[in-house]
Amino acid sequence: MRSVVGMNIKKLGSLSAAVALSFGLAACSSDDAEDTVDDAQTVASEAADEASSAIDEATSDDSTTDSGTTDGAAGASDRGVDGAQAARDTALSVVAEAGDTDGVVVSQDWDDDGHWDIDIVAGSTLHEIKVKGDQVIERETDDVDDADTAAASAAVTIDDAIATALESTPGDLDEASYEDGRWEIDIDTSTTNDVEVHVDANTGEVRN
Repeated sequence: MRSVVGMNIKKLGSLSAAVALSFGLAACSSDDAEDTVDDAQTVASEAADEASSAIDEATSDDSTTDSGTTDGAAGASDRGVDGAQAARDTALSVVAEAGDTDGVVVSQDWDDDGHWDIDIVAGSTLHEIKVKGDQVIERETDDVDDADTAAASAAVTIDDAIATALESTPGDLDEASYEDGRWEIDIDTSTTNDVEVHVDANTGEVRN
């Protein structure tokens, strides 16, 4: 923005100089003085309008860039440990408001469009919830299956399994699900695409 504004200020300065020169010439020729003054005023007015438009446009572009950066930062925050936990808490609160206070998260999956897919078992009902930021954007229900029931009754919760996995392999949570007595935690790291960490659902130990 500064470079654009600076260029237009310089341009305005040049045009102002031209205006001054025009006034000087007007003083040398009395016959053309009135026409020269009119021309000078027109040049000055056009220069001011052009510089003002350029400043407004540069300011608008800068605001758009800041907004985009803010959105990006929010998305990154959603992927972090706190963002993932907040998404689970949001999903559980919605299930509780629906009357199922005994909800247990059994899977969590990050979608590249910027939301979490979270499955919660509450009794015989499976709540499939999409959370974006701190808002639930979609919710469906289904019947639980044996795998859902096993995940909900595991001695080690998905919260603890995720914490253990991220402690052993720092990064951002991509997916957490239950399979054959263990939690499978996919983590995006800064050096590789995905690392899958297995956490024993009974002991809480990493057993890759």
